[in-house]
Amino acid sequence: VDYVGEALSTMSLSNDEQCVLLGCLDNELRLFDRSSGELLSSYRGHKHHQYRIGNCLTNDDAFVVGGSEDGKVYFWNLVEGNVIHKFDAHYRAISCISYHPRSISMLTASADGMVKLWTT
Repeated sequence: VDYVGEALSTMSLSNDEQCVLLGCLDNELRLFDRSSGELLSSYRGHKHHQYRIGNCLTNDDAFVVGGSEDGKVYFWNLVEGNVIHKFDAHYRAISCISYHPRSISMLTASADGMVKLWTT
C-alpha cells in the first residue's frame, strides 16, 4: 500500500500479518492486502473525520473493531463489511482500541480520560 488518497490517522496489522487496516479521515476504515496493496474491503458507519480514532481486528481476524468520535465502538464483519454490533463505550472520541490476543476481551481509551476493559 503506497497511496490511499485520504488523510490517515491510524494503522494496524491483522494477526496473521497479511492485511493492513487503515483509519482514514473520511469516516472509513480500509483493509488492504499487505503484499499486493489491493483494497480488500472498506467499513463505514462510524464518525472519523477529525481525531485519531483507534481500530484493530479481533484475535481471530474475523471482525474489524473501530472506535468513533461519538464514543461508540463498532464491530464489522471482516468479509461482508456490514456493521454487526455497536455500543456506547465512552462519552468522547475513542483514541485507542486493543483486542486481547487470546481471550474475548479488549481495552478502549478515550479523550474522556478513561481506559475501559470489555469482556463477554
